[in-house]
Amino acid sequence: MLKVSPILHSYRETEKLRSSLIVFMSNKIESYSNLSTDVLNADLPPQFHCETVMDRIMLSAKADSCVGELEIIATAEMTSKTIMVVNKKYEVIRVYNNVPDRLRQDLIILMFIDLSDTTGHFEPVVVTVETSNPLNPPIENTCIRMFNDENESLVSAKEILPIPRKSPKVATRKQRCQVATVLTASPHKKHLEGKAMTKKATCLKTKSSKTRRLKQRKQKPKNESSKPSEDWSCMICGENIKESMTQCIGCGR
Repeated sequence: MLKVSPILHSYRETEKLRSSLIVFMSNKIESYSNLSTDVLNADLPPQFHCETVMDRIMLSAKADSCVGELEIIATAEMTSKTIMVVNKKYEVIRVYNNVPDRLRQDLIILMFIDLSDTTGHFEPVVVTVETSNPLNPPIENTCIRMFNDENESLVSAKEILPIPRKSPKVATRKQRCQVATVLTASPHKKHLEGKAMTKKATCLKTKSSKTRRLKQRKQKPKNESSKPSEDWSCMICGENIKESMTQCIGCGR
C-alpha cells in the first residue's frame, strides 16, 4: 500500500468529491468488512488510528481529515477516472485506474508531499488532459483533434439560404417598319414630297387652331352675374326693403 498521509483541501471541487466518496464508501461498507485493523491504518499516521471501516469513513468526512490509498482506490472506482499521485516536481509516484490517453477525458491529480515535511498532504486537483495536464504535454502532429479544420470557418446565413433574386424580364422590341427613300429625281419622288408637305401643313393648321381656341378661352371674361342691390323699394308704399325679405315692412304686403 502507498503509505501517505494526505489532508484534503477544502475548496468546492474537493468538498463535492469528498461528499460523493463518503456516500459511495458507505454503500460498499460490506466489501471493506474483511479488512483488518493493520490494513486500515497502514497508510495513516498514529494520530488518525481507526478501529473499524466506519471510523475511517467518518474520518474522511472531516474537512481536515486524511485520505490514503483506500480512499484513492474508491475514488477511482466511483468516478471511473484516472488518478495520478505526483510529487512537487510532478514526477508520477503511482497511477490508479490507468486508461489510454486517447480514451482519457479528464484526470484527477493528487500532489503528494512526504511526511517529513510539516505540511505533508495531498492536493487534489481536477484537470483536463487537453488543457492543464503537465504530465502529458501535447506533442505536435499527435494530438487527437475533436473537430475538423473545415468546420472552423464561420458559415453565413446567405450560404445556408441564398437571398432570392428576381429574374430579369426580357422584353422583345418590335422593329419599326422602315420606309424606303427615293434618292433619284423622278415623278414618284415629287409625288412623295408633295404628300409630305400636305401632311405637315395639316398638322400645323390643326395645332394653330387648337392654340387659338385655348387662347380665346383664356382671354374671354367669365360671365359673372351681377348681384342685385340689397335694397329694394316697395311699389306700393315706397319703403326700401332687403332682398332676403319676402314681405314689406311698411305695408305688410
